[in-house]
Amino acid sequence: MPKTTVFFSFAHNFWPHTVVAASSALEHANNLDIHIFSDRIDERWLYKLRTKASYSDSTIHYHDFDPSLVHGLKSCGHYGLATYYRLFVPDLFADKTDCLIYLDSDMVVQASLHELAHKHSGHHLLSAVPGISRQSNLAHAQRLAHGADCAYFNAGLMLINPLQWKQQGVKEKCLQFFADHPDRVWYADQDMLNHSLAGQWQELPIDWNVMVENFGPIEDSDLDNISQKELEQARCNPKIIHFNGKFKPWHFTYQHPFKTSYTKRRRSLQKTPYVSDDFPWFLAQKLARRLTTGR
Repeated sequence: MPKTTVFFSFAHNFWPHTVVAASSALEHANNLDIHIFSDRIDERWLYKLRTKASYSDSTIHYHDFDPSLVHGLKSCGHYGLATYYRLFVPDLFADKTDCLIYLDSDMVVQASLHELAHKHSGHHLLSAVPGISRQSNLAHAQRLAHGADCAYFNAGLMLINPLQWKQQGVKEKCLQFFADHPDRVWYADQDMLNHSLAGQWQELPIDWNVMVENFGPIEDSDLDNISQKELEQARCNPKIIHFNGKFKPWHFTYQHPFKTSYTKRRRSLQKTPYVSDDFPWFLAQKLARRLTTGR
């Protein structure tokens, strides 16, 4: 079986979460070729990931990313400048693969990425999961003014044809859209990609990127190209869980039906008592003493 090529790009403070996401992918597929792009290496977490990959005939590659490449772009809410890193990576794979999978670091994979790669048509530059709210899709289209009759996709999961990406100058088109219309960019490079690739991408089934908002109520009249039954199936059995939004499963008070899919893996990888990244330090020390001494 040929390797499926995957990449993550993130700021260095996301190392633990990226390793959780990548490890979850390794649990469900052998022979993955995973590339890590970050502005700083973390040898401890990289070692954990390489150890995990060694049991599945997979490979891990680390690449330094120069953050000066994204200077001048703007942070949008909880989106930091590192979100723009992913615009620069596909060009590097133009002569290496015809299907490159990008995953956000706040994900847990629960199915084979080989199965996902087979859903990507070589005729399309990009495949992604569309938004399911007709009202929201229309609002995004009007704001971005791309003139195409298509939904708004979430860029946390993308299947990319890197040769087409490079030949069509996707990175350059995105940066030009930002230069021309910075006021329209509310969701960082996700907006830039939706404008630049409008009408050129292929829709994936929703269960490959089940987001936080997909667990909320939505009226039948507002569903866009999906039924309530399909939505409920994705909620019950997501192939990729996406903890998008400002709050994350590594926050102590975070509520999500699949939160433990993250925390269990984090505990296993960390090998030390773990509750959350923002758990009070003195309580963590007390918990550690109780576990080690029984008092």
